[in-house]
Amino acid sequence: MQSDCMAIIRAVTGMCDSLGITVTAEGVETAQQLSLLCAERCTEIQGYLVTKPRPAQEIATFIRDFSGTIRRDLFRVDACLDPTSISTAQ
Repeated sequence: MQSDCMAIIRAVTGMCDSLGITVTAEGVETAQQLSLLCAERCTEIQGYLVTKPRPAQEIATFIRDFSGTIRRDLFRVDACLDPTSISTAQ
């Protein structure tokens, strides 16, 4: 990742951490991006790494199915430490 991008990520996550608010990174597509974001204390992600875009009528089913799968590990610190354990988006 480019150094200027990392500087922006560090500034935003640092500010949010200081203010006690949640940080959500959008457009996360790779395990490498997830690992970098976790190292910078990003607390939530969204993007192709989690799932492809879905029609509104599929969202409730996706959330129900997602909550019972191993993919919950995407949001745990140990997954950030070992990004090779992350499967690709459904």
